[in-house]
Amino acid sequence: MWKKQIGNLVKSPWLISLLIMLLIYIFLFAQIPWNLIFTDTMVAGGDTGSHNYIAYKLASIFPTIKTWTHDWYGGFPFLYFYPPLMFVISTLLSFILKLNVAFKLTTLLGTLLLPICVYFGLKFLKFKNFIPEIGAVGSIMFLFLEDFSIYGANIPSTLAGEFSYSFSFALFFLFFGLFDRGMRENKYLIPNTLVLAIMALSHPFPVISATLYATLLMVVSQNRLKKAIYALKVFGLAFGITAFWSIPFLYYRSYTSVMSWYRTIKLSEMFPATLQLFWLASIVGLFFLIKNHNKKILNFLILSLSNLVLFLVINNSPIYNTRFLPFFIMSYILMGSIGLGYLIKEITIKSKLFNIVLVVIIILWNLILIDPNFILGKNTKVKSIVKYIPFWMEWNYKGFEDKEAYRSGALPLFEYLKSLPYGKIMWEYRPEYDTFGTPRFLENLPVLTGKPTFEGLLIESSVFGPFHFINQTETTQSPTSAIAGFEYPPFDFKKGVEHLKMANARYFVAYTDNIKQLAKENMTWLNNVGPFSVYELPANNLVDVYNDFQIVKKQKDWIKESISWYKGENINQPIVFYQNNWQKNILEKSDRQTDILPVKINELKENKLTFSTENIGKLHLIKISYFPTWKVKGGYGPFLVSPSFIGVVPTEKNVVVYFAKGLIDNLSYLITYLSILIVTIKVFRPKWLKWL
Repeated sequence: MWKKQIGNLVKSPWLISLLIMLLIYIFLFAQIPWNLIFTDTMVAGGDTGSHNYIAYKLASIFPTIKTWTHDWYGGFPFLYFYPPLMFVISTLLSFILKLNVAFKLTTLLGTLLLPICVYFGLKFLKFKNFIPEIGAVGSIMFLFLEDFSIYGANIPSTLAGEFSYSFSFALFFLFFGLFDRGMRENKYLIPNTLVLAIMALSHPFPVISATLYATLLMVVSQNRLKKAIYALKVFGLAFGITAFWSIPFLYYRSYTSVMSWYRTIKLSEMFPATLQLFWLASIVGLFFLIKNHNKKILNFLILSLSNLVLFLVINNSPIYNTRFLPFFIMSYILMGSIGLGYLIKEITIKSKLFNIVLVVIIILWNLILIDPNFILGKNTKVKSIVKYIPFWMEWNYKGFEDKEAYRSGALPLFEYLKSLPYGKIMWEYRPEYDTFGTPRFLENLPVLTGKPTFEGLLIESSVFGPFHFINQTETTQSPTSAIAGFEYPPFDFKKGVEHLKMANARYFVAYTDNIKQLAKENMTWLNNVGPFSVYELPANNLVDVYNDFQIVKKQKDWIKESISWYKGENINQPIVFYQNNWQKNILEKSDRQTDILPVKINELKENKLTFSTENIGKLHLIKISYFPTWKVKGGYGPFLVSPSFIGVVPTEKNVVVYFAKGLIDNLSYLITYLSILIVTIKVFRPKWLKWL
């Protein structure tokens, strides 16, 4: 009887495949501390702890996605330069779950999707012999890599804050197989479009790899014209769907902080010892693909070589070369899966049962390497290759509220800061803040105190970024120096105070004794709260009026000139960067002689400032980051003024400065709506629209 049942099972490969994938997912789910995921605490750890702000902010303004906020830096366009989808997902989940729980679940989506995306990606490429299943378990081995923790996609990177990348990365491997199948058979246009669009709205780097992959695949294929048309439809429609975000992202890039990453290449990270089985088996996979004249070898060579070249070549660039390393690693894991699949088939050519047994052994062996206790029982003496991931998961998902330092030191600080009048908060950075949950825990001040701060996660999103990190370097003896490739000034607390006044900082939070003493000498002490001391800076204004300023034509590298000015000794004479002759004429004719009278702030909202002034015709510097879509009523402007602020020349007593959507924004939304309409028609089209 049992022999008959085994025989029936052997004849049902789909059932075996289902059982193997169930085993893989039971194993993966067992590694996640679900009791902590569903605990209503703010997720901690690395950059993830700072991402709480974005989740909370979006939830508070939804269904609006993109807006202006004063909460970080000198203010910045919220979610203009960071993909919004993962935070939209957490917001939608928050309608049925607590926001903290919804956000925790969102951070895990990429991890949970990768094995099934790899499985179906290989299925779409028509691989059999349990190659998709071996590929899925190979992706589990990749997820538990501990050789790097910030490049993206593996669990340590996800825990460090790269969960958006992980989600887009997982979908790439579905697109990897689906696009090839669709291009060859002229099918799956809408599924490919939607997968690519979701990738783009999650993280742009996997889209770069997808674009290279699709382009090179098309070039080496037959019937290039037909396939080029298909590819243009997929990428065109996907770009159209994402236009509301992607077009402004590209158009406004000159008003962001630019990184300059230096290349990092380590052989041990390229070929981790824990993946030895797969990178050795990839050679076997290459051999069998060549032997069998399988044209799919081109897919894997394109995936591997294109990302390897980017990884090896990119240097001193806004793009960190290591972003492409995970794709290279996964390329040889997939090739290794093919090698193992074909090798098992060759060995067990006369026995399907033996074939299945060997596949299961390989899968179990890999799972044992990760968690021997789960497979072999708690008494096993086999040691896991995983060292720190369980601790890091627990640290993150227990949340800030679980940390004693946070409860006893941070919460009282938040309560005190919440009680103070409105004002921007600057704080001393210290790496030992990790005991509070992450060194970045104070970046959540806008959520927890209702007051803006300068330090934030989305550095590239604000043109004020370089100036903040100059301020931090001058007032902190262990600065983050977060902008790669930037030349920082030395520590100089007094100069830092002058720069903070220029930036409209009102409060300063000190942690170490030395900084507390310097703050006491240059500011007004307010209170000691646990290990922190709070100070108020000398009086400064949100809006200053200037008679003495420089008028300079705005060049492409204006930011370098502004940084040089900011580091110098003449910050009381700002530079106004005019962009056309009309602006130049207004500035030259402005009143630079009469006495300066006080300015009254009437109202400050997230996207609007109103003030009253008697200084008609004079340059007013508003200490809010410049962006092209700021508008002015009751005056000329806005002008770009150093360091990166807004300038206005009033023509009336009452002036309103407000953030609005520009022409590019409105056109981008229109393109998105039209693209969604086209996709909808293609899915539900009647017979008379078959031509579309």
